[in-house]
Amino acid sequence: STLGQFSCVALGKPAVGMYQPGHRAMLSYNQDANGLWFAKMEQSITGPDRSTNQWYLPAPAGMRVSGSDASGIRTGVEWHVALNLAMNVGLERWNDARVALFSARRVHAKDPVMATKLVEEATAMNPYLLEAWYQLAMWNASDLKATNRLLARLDTLMLDPSKAAGEGGDLSATTDFNKLKPLKGGADPKRDSTLVANVVAPAIVESVYSPLVSDKRRQKEAFAMLKEDAARRDALKMPYGGGGRDLLLKLEVASEGPRSAQKRMEKSVAAWPKVEAKRRGKAAPDLADQISAVATGLPDAKARVAWFARLQRGMPSDLTVSKAKDGKMSVDPLYKSLHDLQVRELRSLGKAGADDLKRLNAAWKKATEG
Repeated sequence: STLGQFSCVALGKPAVGMYQPGHRAMLSYNQDANGLWFAKMEQSITGPDRSTNQWYLPAPAGMRVSGSDASGIRTGVEWHVALNLAMNVGLERWNDARVALFSARRVHAKDPVMATKLVEEATAMNPYLLEAWYQLAMWNASDLKATNRLLARLDTLMLDPSKAAGEGGDLSATTDFNKLKPLKGGADPKRDSTLVANVVAPAIVESVYSPLVSDKRRQKEAFAMLKEDAARRDALKMPYGGGGRDLLLKLEVASEGPRSAQKRMEKSVAAWPKVEAKRRGKAAPDLADQISAVATGLPDAKARVAWFARLQRGMPSDLTVSKAKDGKMSVDPLYKSLHDLQVRELRSLGKAGADDLKRLNAAWKKATEG
């Protein structure tokens, strides 16, 4: 990946290092036969939500941006994917949008209404300037209705920037990059803009809604508003991923109590044997995360351990632990996840949970080692 990155740069083609858990990949800038720019994740082994990149432009202000290290500033992959899409809208519009954003930051303290209007104009000029969306999200954080309107506008303009043409004139690409040899396969703007929207929107939701899980005054409002926005995205066939789904569950149990959500999880565990064996490895972490989210509504660690254990005991014995043809013991991934959740809670109790943890691990060893 490093050799590929430097080879691209040496030939005048933008490329940056990409970092994933236990892996170093790269991201390159490409142009198709129609002159459209697009980012390509190369040698990648995981999704954009778990990937970061080198960033050589001035450090942006927003989410999924980390401080400087030996390789410089790092950002989430969506920053580079969005920058390619921004160049398709036009470099002139990119520059104008940045001027509007930076001007807004200067005047916000004295005139927040004007500042907000300027940043909204920036998103109309070039919706792929991620800093503008993150800035609006920060300024609107206390107003959930404004946040939801922002999220709806984000999805609309990300997927079709021409929808903003009425606000700022016709869109025209004037990107003055050096011409590169077109890459086979071509650009897919809808795919890339959907990728960006599916990373940026959940990041905004997490930053705005997550603090409200523990705010008793606003839990019900937050649950209703996030449920409304999740339904909007479901209708677009762009559902929030695990983080947004789990946050919605936490707000539900915080505002309405855990029992209804618990029943749904219990039904899901009861239906687990019907899940195809080849799908269980990927499905188990998602279901375990949902169970963990619902458990935040239970009174304490002991109550959570008791519920996890009850779910585990309800699983069919011929599914949970079995002996493979090679003689090795095979453990169902959901069964293992429920064990891990119990271990986590008992460890959180420190000395008070030490004896129970010891017994749990001894029973696990006996059951899984045959």
